[in-house]
Amino acid sequence: MKLLSLPSLTKFAKEEHMLGYLRVFVSYYYYVLPIIAFLFLVNNIDKKPNFDPIWPLLWSEWFGLDSATTAVTIKLVFLLTSIVAVLLFKYRLTRLLVFLLIFEVHALESSFGFVNHQWYTWLYTSGIFVFLPDIWGKKETNVAGALLAIWTAQAYVMLTYTMAGINKFVRLVEQWQAGEVHGFAKEAFLYQAASWVPQLQQPAYLLVVIDAHPYLFSATYILLYFLQLFALWTMIRFSLQRLWAVLFIIFHFGTYLAMGISFPQHIILLCVLFLPTPFDFGQYSWKRIFFDLPIIGQIAEHAWTRKPKADAII
Repeated sequence: MKLLSLPSLTKFAKEEHMLGYLRVFVSYYYYVLPIIAFLFLVNNIDKKPNFDPIWPLLWSEWFGLDSATTAVTIKLVFLLTSIVAVLLFKYRLTRLLVFLLIFEVHALESSFGFVNHQWYTWLYTSGIFVFLPDIWGKKETNVAGALLAIWTAQAYVMLTYTMAGINKFVRLVEQWQAGEVHGFAKEAFLYQAASWVPQLQQPAYLLVVIDAHPYLFSATYILLYFLQLFALWTMIRFSLQRLWAVLFIIFHFGTYLAMGISFPQHIILLCVLFLPTPFDFGQYSWKRIFFDLPIIGQIAEHAWTRKPKADAII
């Protein structure tokens, strides 16, 4: 396999059961929306101080609504829309309404002095899914177009992780040059956790364990740097998608246990977009997965293909 060889979506589109699989795959995205809406409904954003609505919430100023009323309105409409989407997600107008409501949710979360980043992946993937071709009609369907939309949504999610990984390496070099504790230092993860816990005032169940075994958690922290950096690589090496998704889910659970930072939206999105990915029907062997790993897999495959054949040895 060549280093930069790209997968063919047209080839996947010709799979016998792909159309039926895509219909089910897309339904997962909208079936979990009521869960996302309920999690948003029960949060305490309506009680936050310093409400300063950004431009998508100008309607709340026009009607003279305070932060609590604005928040409750968006919560209830989002919940109602998510329930409707479960039944009518096949229609483009419904998917557009979902995007607009998530747009409002993100705007509300970003109206208290800082931009909320947790909703970006849901915001942009819901926007991409607005452009899904009709794969539910009786006439000829554009399976390749649907796969392209799904690939684009997945690629955006993985791009956010890769950008985070690039930022981590940039900060690492800056801290190393400044003589500070950097990401590859044995105390790095302990310092990171200890700095977040007082800010969030959330229980950190693993903090004592991290303090007792800094080397172990430093190794997992370094692994995270590379997992994030090469997240986008999984969009041209489909055999790695499920593996990376599972590792990121573990990472998000670990972040909650270590620092009290919760990422339920990310975990749910990883589950619906990557665990049942249409680009992997289980045809990838463990050997293929290993060879697809960035850098080490490429080196191993190159060495394997250059190995002399047994029958060529005299």
